[in-house]
Amino acid sequence: GGTREQQFLLRLLPQRSTLREIREAGWIVLADHADGFDADGRKLAFAMLEASEKRARTPLARGLVSVARGRLLAADLRYGERDFAQQRKVVAALRQGAMAGNAIERAWGALALGLACRDVEPKSRAVTEFVTDAQTLIARTLSAGRGDDEVNAAFAVAAGIADARQAKRPLGMILADRNRQPDLRGHAAISLALLGATGGDARKALLGALWDRRTPDLSSQAALALSVLGEKGEAVQLVREFRAAKTERRLAQLAHSLGQFGDLGAVDALLASAEDRKRPTLGRALAITALGLLLDPAGKPSLSLLSDGACYTQLTNALHEALTIL
Repeated sequence: GGTREQQFLLRLLPQRSTLREIREAGWIVLADHADGFDADGRKLAFAMLEASEKRARTPLARGLVSVARGRLLAADLRYGERDFAQQRKVVAALRQGAMAGNAIERAWGALALGLACRDVEPKSRAVTEFVTDAQTLIARTLSAGRGDDEVNAAFAVAAGIADARQAKRPLGMILADRNRQPDLRGHAAISLALLGATGGDARKALLGALWDRRTPDLSSQAALALSVLGEKGEAVQLVREFRAAKTERRLAQLAHSLGQFGDLGAVDALLASAEDRKRPTLGRALAITALGLLLDPAGKPSLSLLSDGACYTQLTNALHEALTIL
């Protein structure tokens, strides 16, 4: 069923004597390593989740079980090692989780449903129907425009994970609506980018969010979305925002987004910012960091620490690495 560690995890989680905190951490580990199990191991894991779900007494615990179930199902579907008909009970549980329960449970259910579809290439009619139905459910929920914004934020994330292209239009409407919560709009921006939404309405909504000075975090999410889309010429918008940015966090997030963008058209503007002695030292240093990210894609994973409101040590290490790249 897998390695000794995986077998130990499957024995540990259903036991009554296992502390709640350990069990919850175990479900996270199980979800994270779903692809590491073979077909028999995943079958045992599904049975273990069903048994231990009875002891999942909080929305968080039930949510973690649901996410683990979704990731295990996605692994099963990717490798095609079992008849999909055997998974009807799992599929029904995932759909129920996204449609019923309180707000927290529905949010977890949406994420689990999206994860169950991630990177799945339908190899049978039944699998095709499952993925299409899940994507449609996610899109319809977003289109309805009702309910808690936190639940809708989970569905927005799920749309990007599940490649629910039917959700492009409602995601664009959410992003353009200034009355919706910034967190929801930020998730909508990222999912639009993951879905490759480059149409006029999507671009207009993304640029509107980028220029929204009231909500810096939303603006940063829009910047990252634009960098993921990588449309030629859009780097100019990010450079303009970089020049106008005042806070360390904003500068760092935009430096990271410019690096993700990979548009060498931003090099001249970033060099000018780095050489401008009238700019604060931090702004010049982060312009150098963005150049390092642009010139070496392999450097992005460690330098991406800058997007999280880097502390002094992280910032220093990232700048040193950027200079080394250059």
